[in-house]
Amino acid sequence: MNYNSKTIYWLSISIVFFMLYFRSWFPGAKVMWGKEYYLILFICLCVIIINFNINKFVNFSFSAKTFEVKIIYLLFFILCISVFVYNTQEITKAEYLSATIGYLTYFFLFFVLIPQFFESNPNYFEKFVKFISNLGFFTAVFGLFTMNAWEGVTANVVVAYITHPNNTSIIFTMTSIFTVYYYYAKKDEFSVYSKIFYISSIIVQLIAQLFTYTRAGYIATFVALLFFIVIAKGKKSLTLVPILLVIVPVWGVAFFTTKGFSSFISRFYLLIPFYNMIMEKKTNFLWGFGITESHKLYRINLLNFNANEVKIVDPHNSYASLILMFGIIFTAVLLLFIFILLFKNTVKALRSKNQNERLYFTFLVTFIMSLMIQGMFDSEVIKPLYFSMQFFLIFCGLMYLNTKKYFEYRKIIIHNNE
Repeated sequence: MNYNSKTIYWLSISIVFFMLYFRSWFPGAKVMWGKEYYLILFICLCVIIINFNINKFVNFSFSAKTFEVKIIYLLFFILCISVFVYNTQEITKAEYLSATIGYLTYFFLFFVLIPQFFESNPNYFEKFVKFISNLGFFTAVFGLFTMNAWEGVTANVVVAYITHPNNTSIIFTMTSIFTVYYYYAKKDEFSVYSKIFYISSIIVQLIAQLFTYTRAGYIATFVALLFFIVIAKGKKSLTLVPILLVIVPVWGVAFFTTKGFSSFISRFYLLIPFYNMIMEKKTNFLWGFGITESHKLYRINLLNFNANEVKIVDPHNSYASLILMFGIIFTAVLLLFIFILLFKNTVKALRSKNQNERLYFTFLVTFIMSLMIQGMFDSEVIKPLYFSMQFFLIFCGLMYLNTKKYFEYRKIIIHNNE
């Protein structure tokens, strides 16, 4: 693969924008519902046709004898057993097969390709961070100005251009961290006006997050930002942390309780069908039900509990959803892999004497942590047809490559040029 190809980069990133559009209320957005996987496969095919070199792909350190690489091979082996032995329906129907290939495509595009592209084109990482930060500001401002324009369940709630506030919330979970990182990384060279803009952007995004009334977003954003400040700023954060620990919970409690306690408990109610499904048969607990089949079976089990939730096809928990799709073995090994990456990059952040490096490693770790926390209350993080899984894979790919001696992560890091 030619990692210098900007065409390939933009083709891959275009998937994110397509998924944002398809989950919006914009004209024509619903036309592609149910056909998104075919678009993903088409874009991947274009990437391969433009320039594919099998030697470059193999050189992605998959031949290195490291524990992380062995885990990647193990994950692929477990996935093959789950699909080709226990859930063959996932490869015998066109609809199911497209979903299976879609997950593999995402791994290739976002875990393998994009991180390598950033190394070959370091200035693009800064452009990427700045763009996502500004997207968060635009989404927040637009959402706050239009929150009184909606009726029904979205009345007086920030949804912006997305159809559901829970999906809007995860945008702010991601973009607020991008903005905080970009501000700290560039503040020494910022003009007074730029500092005011990015500080205001952070505040506006956090306010918009509050008005999504999504408690998963509250928890994920608060924990992530607190972790970022503590790790990135070290002893300098000691005076700020107690203030945050007092002010934020007190300020946020009114928003947190707006939906009522029953709404919070209902998320755990969705785990009951999940529990019954995995307890019915040991084989399914170990190897899952398949990507598409698990959604259909979960909906049937949920309706058996007289739940009036026809549109819900998963337990609103990324980890439970992974178990239903691929089984407990795959899920456990995947989490082990992610925790190893988090640990190694956190150690790099703590040991680094260079402030820019410290901010970079902390940014990656914080971002993954935030999505993993939100994933406890939502399955969007592991769904290719939404717009957070792509970022999750990119950051995991960067964390993975940071552990490799050949990877020049210092080229990617955003520096102050003052």
